[in-house]
Amino acid sequence: MTRHPKLTLPDQGWSWVVLFSSFGSHCIHGFFLSAIGVLQLSLLDHFRENVLKTSWALSIFLGLYSTTGPLASLVANQWSSRVAMVTGGLLVSIGHVLTAFMPNIFFVYVSLGIISGLGMGMCYTTCVVIVGYNFEKKRNFATGVAVSGVGIGAFALAPLMQMISDYFGYHGLWLLCGGLTLQFCVFGTLFFPSKLENERKKKVKEDARKEQDITGFSNTFKAFRAQHRVLFSISLLNVYLSMFFSNLGVYLIYLHFASYVTSVGFSKLDAALLMSISGICNCISRILVGSAANASNMDEFVLFAGTFSLLGVKNLAMVYGITMLFTGVGTFIGPMLGGFIVSSGGSYDLSIAVAGVSMVIGSVFAWASGVGERKGIPIKHDDEMVVYDHRENKSSDEHLMEKDKINTEKKHVKNDSEIRDCNEILSSKNIKDYADLEDSPLIASASGGVNIQESKEC
Repeated sequence: MTRHPKLTLPDQGWSWVVLFSSFGSHCIHGFFLSAIGVLQLSLLDHFRENVLKTSWALSIFLGLYSTTGPLASLVANQWSSRVAMVTGGLLVSIGHVLTAFMPNIFFVYVSLGIISGLGMGMCYTTCVVIVGYNFEKKRNFATGVAVSGVGIGAFALAPLMQMISDYFGYHGLWLLCGGLTLQFCVFGTLFFPSKLENERKKKVKEDARKEQDITGFSNTFKAFRAQHRVLFSISLLNVYLSMFFSNLGVYLIYLHFASYVTSVGFSKLDAALLMSISGICNCISRILVGSAANASNMDEFVLFAGTFSLLGVKNLAMVYGITMLFTGVGTFIGPMLGGFIVSSGGSYDLSIAVAGVSMVIGSVFAWASGVGERKGIPIKHDDEMVVYDHRENKSSDEHLMEKDKINTEKKHVKNDSEIRDCNEILSSKNIKDYADLEDSPLIASASGGVNIQESKEC
């Protein structure tokens, strides 16, 4: 007799354990994303290479960090999110341990850049996606709590890892990093299969079978053209460019900020403490964004730079992949650009200024994505995302009127029996006019009557 594993139901029970595991995973990610400047200082001190050569290792690491999502999705769809998480944890841990014994910086490109980068990317994608597989009604809030671990990790681990580097040296730091990232495997074992994940895997397989049934070059070409128009619309191109320039600037600062701080006369521990402060601010902002996204009156177009509203749920996975590709390219180029500026005779001050300009450009593109046309009525879809009804080309006033009409119907429409009950109650209390309600005493509902508020509703 085949035994089927019990699937986790959304928003209850084991889902909260999964959320805790995702939060813990994000804490580890927080150090390797926000406080990666500590690792850059370690490589510079140990290998004594110029900034550009040293930046290559962590640039490859960060680039693969952001672009390994498709590999994680492939493993998760073929087996499970648990397998993807444990596999990624093993890869990144092995890569860090090997980095501790590499004879020169070029071998670090492979151990840290490629092996650890692939593992980190798999773990990061999985610990984000697993929250969506375990929460529906509270998905935005749960995601905000999970990703707030990034800030907690940077806050707690940045000064701690710098003190470890000072006390145990280069080898001790990287061996400890290997042990720290091995905890991804522990968290991954808690990613029990869920009902939503199982349904998603069935849908992926079903869609794959449908695509195999589609034959003919003409149909394939038409489908490609239709999808291309959606994925590369002007508004979404602005989103992609926004992610590219924003991450170019952000990770240029993250990688070279510690070196900048030490170059102006402060200690390495001072630099780590500054990154720690950045981490706690990051944590607070992520929780606030997650809570705001869960509010019923929040326009997610404003909150998320239009990504969800511009494309809806159908193309979300594909657009997320393209967005992460642009993110990864920006993440790779940013640290390299900072290293090139410093190695070419510039200063860390100039590289930080370039990062600031890049982030401003990214903000402009994010704003420009909102200029794109948004048709239809913003409503909460079944998948907890704002989508827009494109059935008719109506004016914005007409859309608002229709939205108010829908809300009114949901809240106040009663069936015929309820209306008759209200009429009987009002007549029994000798309430003939609405104005009489203002002077009527409060009548206890428990005795079969109605109170003023109930009479008004009738």
